[in-house]
Amino acid sequence: MGNVLFCVHPIPGSVNSCLGLAKDLKEFGYQVYFTGTKKSEKLVKLNGFEFIPLFENWFINDEVELDSNESLNFLERLKSDRNIVNHIKKFISALIETEDRQFFDLIDQIKPELILVVATHYDSFIWGLLSYKSGVKTVYLHDTLCGSFMSGAPPITTGIIPNNSALNKIKIYFSWGVYFAQRGFQDMFYGRCIKSRLGFKYGIDKLCEHYGYPISMVDTSTDMLAPKLTFPEMVLCAREFDFGSEDSRRYYIGASVHIGRDEPGFPWNMLPEGKKLVYCSLGSLEYLSREKRIRFFGIVLAVAAGYQHYSWVIALGNGLSVNEFKSVPTNVVLVNYAPQISLLKKADIMITHGGTNSIRECIKFGVPMIAFPLGFDQRGNVARVVCHGIGVCGNIKNISVGNLNDLVQTVMNNTFYHIQMRLMKKRFENIDNEKLGLRLINSILGISEMGVS
Repeated sequence: MGNVLFCVHPIPGSVNSCLGLAKDLKEFGYQVYFTGTKKSEKLVKLNGFEFIPLFENWFINDEVELDSNESLNFLERLKSDRNIVNHIKKFISALIETEDRQFFDLIDQIKPELILVVATHYDSFIWGLLSYKSGVKTVYLHDTLCGSFMSGAPPITTGIIPNNSALNKIKIYFSWGVYFAQRGFQDMFYGRCIKSRLGFKYGIDKLCEHYGYPISMVDTSTDMLAPKLTFPEMVLCAREFDFGSEDSRRYYIGASVHIGRDEPGFPWNMLPEGKKLVYCSLGSLEYLSREKRIRFFGIVLAVAAGYQHYSWVIALGNGLSVNEFKSVPTNVVLVNYAPQISLLKKADIMITHGGTNSIRECIKFGVPMIAFPLGFDQRGNVARVVCHGIGVCGNIKNISVGNLNDLVQTVMNNTFYHIQMRLMKKRFENIDNEKLGLRLINSILGISEMGVS
């Protein structure tokens, strides 16, 4: 069997999202490699895959990345943006000069038959062009539900739920207009006035010219964080969960959750047997300031105190200390990092930020959600959760003990959410059992499906 290369963005979600597909490929007989900046190396290797870091002289300490920095104030954020963007611009220029040789040397070394570009961030545009130039067959692997204006779905940054009414269609049309106007204004304000923002369209002309990619084939009518090239697309989701129209290049391959992935340790002895479980996590990216996170988790603790017949696990994430929270209820386990897969196997409800990985994993284990969307695609993700009746949406800006308690009561006591979640779980299971991602890759590479159950 041949070799397959995953190009990933340096955040845990980008890596975790593709581990299930990588596992299927490895078990079928493919040799699977990952590449990206060194920050991803530890996580990839812990899960049993080979990682080859690139561009270490540019990202040697992984200090430069395009993750959320919402915990900074406005001036700090501008300074951080300026430093990041200046570095990325220099990196793009260096790629055009000679630095891209590292990627092509890697291709010569491992000789992949297929490259999977995980389409998380702006760097997917760069990985895509490098892959195109290499001549290796390339596919986008979408770990988000981003789409395009022509799809008929609203931008992923909105909470609009489509229906067949003319008014709704007009609303969606104008939401795209607002989205593009906001993106253009941001590029103009930051790029021209402050000279800090990379800009959605930055580098398109010169990168496409350098790598011989027709600029007319670049799709900028998308809500992705990068311009999109004309590659086949695999989406880590069931089609029934998503909004939008059919696209002949877009294939939905199921959640593909790797349930055996490496996870942090946990004091399991602190969870009594027989109690139902509520699990709370806002993900690995810090969309909220430190003060807002402390307030949010303080409210969750206050609500948890009123549900002694439930166990609660709250994962604080990076930057907060368990010791900062006094009088933690006896039915609460407070940790910085939690084994999400293992906990969702036991959980009855998850309080989440609505990231795509967390939603897919909740569906995998049939866990209804109380979602507080924080940034980028999470409003659109949660709109889908609400549309399909597998959870409810809260507002992080006006969260209080009272309204969080109401949301908990709603999901705990209304069997509708649990029934709908069971139905959605079954749809995902049917797709996952078919191993559509593996089948599609075999088809692209002209390999017999013998042995795929």
